Amino acid sequence: MDRRQFFGAAAAETALAQRSITSYGAVGDGKRDNREAIQRAFDECAAAGGGTVRIPAGRFVSGSLRLKSGVALWLDHGAVLTASNDPKRYERRKPTDRLPPNSWECAFLIAERVERVAVLGYGAITGGGLAKPRPPGGSLQPFRPRLLSFEHSRDIVVENVSLRDADRWTLHFYDCDGVRASGLHINAAYDIGNTDGIDVDGSRNVIISGCEIVTGDDCIVLKTTNYLGDPRPCENVTISNCVLSTRASGLKIGTETHAGFSNITWSNCTIFGTPEARPDGVCLESVDGSRVRGVSVSNISMRCVRTPIFVRVGHRGAASRLEDVVIGNIVAIDADMSSSITGIPTQAVRDVTVSDVRLAMSGGGNAELAAREVLELESAYPSGRMFGPLPAYAFYIRHADGVTIRNASVSVERPDERPSLIADDVANLTIEGLRGKGGTRLRNVRRAGE
Repeated sequence: MDRRQFFGAAAAETALAQRSITSYGAVGDGKRDNREAIQRAFDECAAAGGGTVRIPAGRFVSGSLRLKSGVALWLDHGAVLTASNDPKRYERRKPTDRLPPNSWECAFLIAERVERVAVLGYGAITGGGLAKPRPPGGSLQPFRPRLLSFEHSRDIVVENVSLRDADRWTLHFYDCDGVRASGLHINAAYDIGNTDGIDVDGSRNVIISGCEIVTGDDCIVLKTTNYLGDPRPCENVTISNCVLSTRASGLKIGTETHAGFSNITWSNCTIFGTPEARPDGVCLESVDGSRVRGVSVSNISMRCVRTPIFVRVGHRGAASRLEDVVIGNIVAIDADMSSSITGIPTQAVRDVTVSDVRLAMSGGGNAELAAREVLELESAYPSGRMFGPLPAYAFYIRHADGVTIRNASVSVERPDERPSLIADDVANLTIEGLRGKGGTRLRNVRRAGE
């Protein structure tokens, strides 16, 4: 998108101002802190009725900044806007008493209660290097701000820019309405936790497309947190045509799920990891009292992953629900751990269809693993590895009602003594066209129509 086009035809007719930060005294030498100059450009542009603030080629260091209504930030080719490595140069806030530790509430670029805001161009926005790789068993750094945070805002466009080396979450949308994020190049260190790519948090009418994301944590994740205010529902979200690599989860709902999710579509994405850092592929979780309903996942290709499909209802203090989910046209190659669809004894996962699936699993399970008892872990942190190696090599289903597995082909690279599927305490189960060695094991199961 051209920076003029962002404001539409009517705005173009009024010839909105274009302001270079260098005209306010900013210097792109990679050393000077330009916070005051850049913020003044934003403020004056907004006061004049809106327009574009331009960052030319160069490396411009700054403390935290606030975006304003009607202002588009444009980064030229070769422009790098870099967050300061001095914690004193960040705005401190305390919106609630429920904040995560290590200065999570701080962010480099903040847009709060604004509208018609854009971040555009072909340059880069980078973190300040405040997060360091953690040694095994080491603690997190004491100050690790998010990179971009849009809060209580509407009509937002983030397009084509590179977002690199975030010290925490890279791009966060909380309680936003009308969001488009496309063509982004997001890159964060594989060995630093909490460096999510895009967090859609209690937001509505969101389109994410054509993004390339490599992170040390979840690539694209939908949440309903209560950190910045009351949890808001997450509705009408479309994610498509993205290339995702991580050691955490590729596409995920959760972990924080304090309000509902509905009308969610993920399609046409690829997910991959490395042999040493395998992600979970598609993860749907409801554990904090939310209702997750109306989710469509299709045309997802994965390789070198841990768990291809993970669907979970848990109970971390409040009853949760997850229902009306369709997952189809999934290919996973070189997958380590079984896909699972699990509820808890007091709350079943309901009405989940998995169809047209090809899973090529690592295999190697023995008879002892096939007889293993799986713990309930009702309040545990949900992830594809939470239960450990499962007694089925492809699908494990427990505490569910209305599950359909249709046209699924599964195989193992190494001999495996486990069944391909185990279902335990499942009502209205339909299995049609499951092809793979090992057969199925059913316990306390009632098939559809029986």
